[in-house]
Formats: sequence, C-alpha cells, structure tokens
Amino acid sequence: MATKSIENFQSKTTATNACTHIWNGNVSRNGYGLYRDPVTGKTVYAHRFAYEMHNGPIPDTYEEKPSVIMHKCDNRLCVSRDCLLLANQALNMADKKAKKRCNPNRKFRGPNLTRRQLAVFHRLMDRGFSNYQICKMCGKSESHMHQIRKKYNQAKQHAIILEMIKWMLAIPTA
Repeated sequence: MATKSIENFQSKTTATNACTHIWNGNVSRNGYGLYRDPVTGKTVYAHRFAYEMHNGPIPDTYEEKPSVIMHKCDNRLCVSRDCLLLANQALNMADKKAKKRCNPNRKFRGPNLTRRQLAVFHRLMDRGFSNYQICKMCGKSESHMHQIRKKYNQAKQHAIILEMIKWMLAIPTA
C-alpha cells in the first residue's frame, strides 16, 4: 500500500475516546465511510481500506463463506484497528442478534401495517396514485411504499396466473 494513500487516509480520520479513529470523509447512503484512493483512483469503504492498511489484503472467503469486515463497536464510521474484525455475513448477523440490534423473529423488513392500512394503500395504487403521493398522504417512507407496491404487484400477477390455470383446466379436451 502506497505511503501517499495511507497519509491521505489518515488525514480524514479523527481520534476519539470511544473508538481510536473515526472517519470524517465522504459517507455512503448506508452510513459507511467512503474513501477514494489517490493512487489507484478507486473508491472503497473506509473500514475495508483501514483493515487492509493494518492487516494486508482481505481474503475472498472466511470459514468457506464470502468475507466481510465487521465492526466490534457497531459504529459504521469507525476505522480503528482494534474495532475491525474479519468475519463472514453469518457471523456478522449472529453478532447483530447477540447485541439485540434486530428483531430475530421479523422476516419481512417492510413497514408494520394493519390489514386496513394495506387495503387503503392497494386501493390508492389501483387508482393510479404514485408512491410519492401515497407517502405524503399517509406519512410512510417511499422505500416502504416501494416494497408494498412490489409485493402487491407480485400477488396480482400470481392471481392472474392462477385464474389462467383454472381456465385452462376447465377446457374440455377432445
């Protein structure tokens, strides 16, 4: 790793009490630091660059599964050597569950809605309202509305296919 890359990276971090180094550069939509290496020109996650800076290249797999870099401190902007661990997604999710940062029984990551709310959303969708318009009326996020619309459209497609199958089975064969 080039000295210029390391110096540039370190200039974008701040020492704190909780974690030794916090990322101050660009941040992705999902809350992780983004670092553009001046030598290679590539943009990478800051925590992955920090791990490679201290430990060498990240292997493709960890315990026969694709590898990830896990934050021990659960701070997405942390780039401290002490807080970054090599793991796989299964271990990362087990850590998340152990720290109670998720609901282990929840399978659909969408919004919690009553049947009545869903029925209203479906009527609005059938009448041609956009996700944005429905969100403004109901106070829900556009990403949740997108998930609801996607599931609703899939259900409608399945219903049409089932009707076609029923119709085809009802046709007498000669």
